[in-house]
Amino acid sequence: MPPAVGWYFLALALLLLLAMALRWCWRRWQASSYRRHALEELAMLRDENSPISALAALLRRVALHGAAREHIASLSGDAWADYLKNNSTLVLKPNVATLLCHAAYAKFPSSDATDMEAAFVYASEWIKQHRVQQVPAS
Repeated sequence: MPPAVGWYFLALALLLLLAMALRWCWRRWQASSYRRHALEELAMLRDENSPISALAALLRRVALHGAAREHIASLSGDAWADYLKNNSTLVLKPNVATLLCHAAYAKFPSSDATDMEAAFVYASEWIKQHRVQQVPAS
């Protein structure tokens, strides 16, 4: 005997829910692709012992993703450090803030390897936590 008509409706509803869940997962995966690419680039920068300016530029590119370009591009120095602090739950240590905000543009003595490693760790965690800011419709 074939099942009752209600079972067909239930099966259809479950298939629709499954399709919606898969679509949501796919869109979420696509939306976070910029973070995956940034983390890959960060790993390459770390392996190549790249200068701190490359790390600072990578963080700025991630911040620019989905944010108001005029707002992010105008930040520098302490304002940039404040932005980094305010957009994550991480603690930005003063030595790391100095490296990320000033070392790329000024002549500093060679950075301590510990500070460089701390900057890479901070950047990695910051990228993982970054989310695209929702801009209100005007």
